Amino acid sequence: MNARCGFLLLGLVWACLAGCGAQPADKAAGGPKGAGGPKSAAGPKSAGGPNSAAGTVSPAAESPPGMDQPATDPVASEEVPVEPIPYEVLPPVLPEAIPGEEPPLVRLGPPKPLTMDPVGQAYSAAREPDRRPASLNSYSVSPPEAEPRMPLRALPGEIPSGEKSADEESVAAPVATTATDPDYQVVEVFYGTDRRPLDSGPLSDSPSLLGPSSLLRPLLPAGVAFAAGLLALALGWRMSRRRTVLVVVGAICLVAGTGLALARLAKLADQQRSIAEHGRAYGNDRGVLELGICHVSIPKSHRIGTLEAPTLLRLEVKEDVRKHVVLRRVQSYAEQEFYDLLRERVARSPHEDLFIFVHGYNVTFEDAARRTAQIAYDLKFPGAPIFFSWPSQGGLLKYTVDETNVTWTVPHLKQFLVEVSRRSGARAVNLVAHSMGNRALTSALRELKYELQAESALFNQVVLAAPDIDAEVFRRDIAPAIQSTARRITLYASSDDQALIASRRVHGYARAGDSGAGIVVIPGIETIDVSGIDTSLLGHEYYGNSHSILADLYEVIRRGQPAAERRWLLPLLREGLTYWRLQPEATTTAAGTSDDLIRQ
Repeated sequence: MNARCGFLLLGLVWACLAGCGAQPADKAAGGPKGAGGPKSAAGPKSAGGPNSAAGTVSPAAESPPGMDQPATDPVASEEVPVEPIPYEVLPPVLPEAIPGEEPPLVRLGPPKPLTMDPVGQAYSAAREPDRRPASLNSYSVSPPEAEPRMPLRALPGEIPSGEKSADEESVAAPVATTATDPDYQVVEVFYGTDRRPLDSGPLSDSPSLLGPSSLLRPLLPAGVAFAAGLLALALGWRMSRRRTVLVVVGAICLVAGTGLALARLAKLADQQRSIAEHGRAYGNDRGVLELGICHVSIPKSHRIGTLEAPTLLRLEVKEDVRKHVVLRRVQSYAEQEFYDLLRERVARSPHEDLFIFVHGYNVTFEDAARRTAQIAYDLKFPGAPIFFSWPSQGGLLKYTVDETNVTWTVPHLKQFLVEVSRRSGARAVNLVAHSMGNRALTSALRELKYELQAESALFNQVVLAAPDIDAEVFRRDIAPAIQSTARRITLYASSDDQALIASRRVHGYARAGDSGAGIVVIPGIETIDVSGIDTSLLGHEYYGNSHSILADLYEVIRRGQPAAERRWLLPLLREGLTYWRLQPEATTTAAGTSDDLIRQ
């Protein structure tokens, strides 16, 4: 049986080979019957018989235009095999459209847009096959379009081609964009700073953070405490009469030295962690002007006027993006690239505006970034939020150092303000300064007034919150000079500001941010008394912590309303000049019904 099957299979193979083989030589070359036989080209059936050469479909007659044809013998036999035609001759017939449905596609078009399946993975719909002829020279069908590359199906957790990541989408969104984690949103904040980066090399007058000298400097107090402790213990060992006292003193010094050493090492470790986590970190030393962008996360549980941070009262030590406002990333840019990005961001905002925040005393770079993001988020500011961070020491006992540095930073701030106003493409540049930062801002505006003269009106709204400036100097020298640099200047003052009360005692004279009997009221500047609003311990951070003041600030920056049109402000007279007092009840009621700022 197997042998029979084998022979049968061989026979079939032989038959196939015989049918596909070459023709006999005599027939191919015009043998005995080719001269005039009944089946020759000139025979009786040559006029159009079924086996004649004229009745055979030749490649030369049917091939699409532009295809080269092989040479053929005019007296070839009718048994010459016909070359296969790779494409149809006639144009493709369009299928009839069904009423109510789109006609099926014939030519290959661009890929269909991405759609999303129920689990959020991107895929692309299948496309129609190509049924066009090889050559389109003789047809009216349009030529093929340039095809974009088909996007690949994304794996879980990947971003498909053409889609944007959460950080990229935050650029196009007005203020914040939902990140990959639904528990927080990301705010993009631009910055300029003249602080020295922690990962930079040594400057002419400042040692490197990672060099030996930088380790000895912070550990010097700990070394002194250790030396004193060892000396006390050595004296106690030799002196029997005061041994107990000396041993106790030596032990205290050793414990203090250990604590100082651990604190310094912890600070160095925290700086290194900041560099590793943020990509760029800035310390408190003086540097050169740098530009960049920060990404700050705002938790979903955020409340207006609150800068959420870890606190020991809730047994919190580590930052949590689900609970706290956290600086996630810092990226520095070259000058041209920075202003290109800023200009793109401003162009996407509906009003093409921005605001620049200048922080005050006892503020780190990280704190300034977090505060700027919080204000922009609470105000729903659609433009570009920016902050300028000068080298404040970030310590309560560093007030005099901050006073020196805030004067040193003025040329850098002035340069930054001019460059932003001219290269950002913004139609409105707003400025907000707080506390000691008002010294740098008003000094920069004063210099711009004298340098630019008629061209000094570069800014829209200028807000001076709790200015730590001598009140008399402000009235006499600063206010007259800066009024022409902006469309409107607003000054917030409070009699409950404990930080300014302390500054008044240190300097011996009233501050421009004080209210009460010595409140500063000057023509051309709108003074707002916000006493009784901030009930915190110091009452100094009301510009960002008070719900009522944020509502008023919303009207100033976003809508440009003057004080006379904000109905929660009560007008008062002082020496014939008008100033206003903020009424928190009226602010909450009006804001809650008139705009979309309030989000309980």
